[in-house]
Amino acid sequence: MAFPLSHYCELLAGLKENGYTLAPVRSYFENPREPAVYLRHDVDRLPSRAVRMAQAENALGIASAYYFRSTKQGTFPEAAVQAIERLGHEIGYHYEVVTRYGAGSAEAVEAFARDLASLRKLSDVKTVAAHGSPLSGATNLGYARGLDRAALGLLGEPQTDFDFSRVLYVTDTGGIFGSPHNRRDWSPGKNLREPMTPATLGRWLCPEREPLVLLTTHPERWPESRTAAEVHGALDWGINFLKRLRSRP
Repeated sequence: MAFPLSHYCELLAGLKENGYTLAPVRSYFENPREPAVYLRHDVDRLPSRAVRMAQAENALGIASAYYFRSTKQGTFPEAAVQAIERLGHEIGYHYEVVTRYGAGSAEAVEAFARDLASLRKLSDVKTVAAHGSPLSGATNLGYARGLDRAALGLLGEPQTDFDFSRVLYVTDTGGIFGSPHNRRDWSPGKNLREPMTPATLGRWLCPEREPLVLLTTHPERWPESRTAAEVHGALDWGINFLKRLRSRP
């Protein structure tokens, strides 16, 4: 399932009306607030949709964090990264070195440092986030926790360094918030596990119930037109079907 970008904007506007501060991930480490919703976007594909989402957030006076994957050669979508940074958003590194090179390999360590340095030529990068790679037998989640992040100049990683005994983790992984098709994109603590549309989530979230939230979305799932949303929803259906096949004993 996917939704038009306008539904995401309505969700953000509703959260602001409910009394939340909306902020990028690095603010959690540098200037923590409460009540707050920290906004994280994983740019897995279609960076042009990330640019349009960043423009929509900027029009609402909101800054968030966008995490970009590299190619195997260590390059990033330069135009999209720089356009989003110019709009005042945080840029982060969306790493997947474990699924590419293996958890204990020297290649993984080298690729992580190389990609981080490459992205820093385009933007000031202070946080990183793992790519889920749901169809892989390996997982990238938590890899950066074992690195010397101080030496790398990193503040942290949202999925491992937020206090999820207090922060609710909400993601659109699987096609809808709280999806039953989310295979591994969970926090070690509080998670939304009831499927909710953007409108339902906007009505349900309030500072009295959940004062701290990490909201993760994938911009490719939030195109501007309903037709494009339906097309991506069909893609999600296919990916979820493959997940079910891989999870069978």
